[in-house]
Amino acid sequence: HDAGICQGDRNSAQGHGNAAWTRGFLACETFLDGDSFIPRAGRHARDIALLVGSDERDARPGAPGPRVVLARARCYMNESGGPVKALMQARYLDRALELAPKLGEAHVSQAAALEIAGRYPAAEAEYRMGLQLAPGYATGYQWFGEFFALQFGRFDEALPLLEKARELDPLSPVIRGVHIFHLAQSGRIDEALALSNRLIAERPDVPRSYDDRSALHEQRGDMVAAFRDLRTQGTLDPDATGVLRGSVNQITSNRFQGAYTFPMG
Repeated sequence: HDAGICQGDRNSAQGHGNAAWTRGFLACETFLDGDSFIPRAGRHARDIALLVGSDERDARPGAPGPRVVLARARCYMNESGGPVKALMQARYLDRALELAPKLGEAHVSQAAALEIAGRYPAAEAEYRMGLQLAPGYATGYQWFGEFFALQFGRFDEALPLLEKARELDPLSPVIRGVHIFHLAQSGRIDEALALSNRLIAERPDVPRSYDDRSALHEQRGDMVAAFRDLRTQGTLDPDATGVLRGSVNQITSNRFQGAYTFPMG
């Protein structure tokens, strides 16, 4: 699928010959493909910050192109924070659209920012414009599907968009996991569990897939299977320990009113 970085930006990175720049461009690809998630988002954000530098308006050869600036905006979207981070996000989004007004990925990111701000009609319009400009952008369909599912519970509109995202990028465990989650939320839990089992059978090395399946087991009341998947996730990705503890605490609170704690050590 779309590598996430235009060739001119890639050539600048290769010509620079700096390992930090290489890491930065790889991080950009991760952000623009929508595959960045906690706990690794912070590391990607730092790499992109080194790449972008202090002045993204620099006109010298090798200065950041629109996709790199957009990836930096995505870093701020991926972080929690107050008005300063919101302003930085807006600054980078505006700069990306200034550099490339017809960059569909930038419009999709603008839509996500508007959605976060609660400006839903404007967000929907930006999502539609972004996908019109970038009809092959799988993450755009994923985010637009999530928009309908999370904000309105309109699964009849959300699921076809998520299925389109999966069709465009069938190898992405993130897109497949999001589709599975919302399939379950729509009431099709058994179908979602079957797809989750298939995903894990194909890619048993992806930690987040076990977290997704754990939620499905919890919905079906199978607490043993839910905890087993959380433990497997922790084995595959020790960095996810904090996320795991939060998931376990939520499950035990829901089911046992805090009377039982699951040993993680």
